Amino acid sequence: MEKVLVSACLLGNKVRYNASCLSIPESDLHWLQSNMKLVVLCPEVSAGLPTPRAPAEIIAGQGQDVLNGFARVVESTGVDVTTPFIKGAENALLLCQQQQIKYAVLAQGSPSCGSTQIYDGTFSGVKINGAGVTAALLAHNGIKVFSQHAIAQLRDLLQEHDEQSINPTQNETLNTQKTTDKLTLTQKQLHLLYLIFRYRLTIGKNTANTAP
Repeated sequence: MEKVLVSACLLGNKVRYNASCLSIPESDLHWLQSNMKLVVLCPEVSAGLPTPRAPAEIIAGQGQDVLNGFARVVESTGVDVTTPFIKGAENALLLCQQQQIKYAVLAQGSPSCGSTQIYDGTFSGVKINGAGVTAALLAHNGIKVFSQHAIAQLRDLLQEHDEQSINPTQNETLNTQKTTDKLTLTQKQLHLLYLIFRYRLTIGKNTANTAP
């Protein structure tokens, strides 16, 4: 069974900045629990940030910019928390590598876990397209990241992979059949050549016997 990294706050753990949690739609959560092994982590808490804590946003950039040193993660109080956010992302990546996790479902909007949207750094509630620090690091290392609103996409991707894993076996069977057909055709060709040879040999003998 495939493993998936899941933001702890999405499973009812009150680890968000305001000591609250988020949720995954019930049908999607049931599918995840039935088809994947859930590995739970809050990157910020794993890096030592307390709960509750002041809200934080990425200033003048997004997650990859933070990883590249071009942007910072700052709390609404002005405290720079870039280092623990990067540490949390590294913790998430290490966990994925240790447990061979190829997929992640992370909390949308978070400066750490947002996969397609984050807040714009003005603490005004405005969202922009972009990924948080953890989501960016995981994606950069080949891990497929989805928000809690995009689990259907994860389901479709896994189904596609399952179909592809079946196809090689089907292709191998087809190739074996083609090889058998080629061998059968070759045997028929050899048999035909043999008959032609016998025919020509017989004609040659008859011609020699009737020669004056």
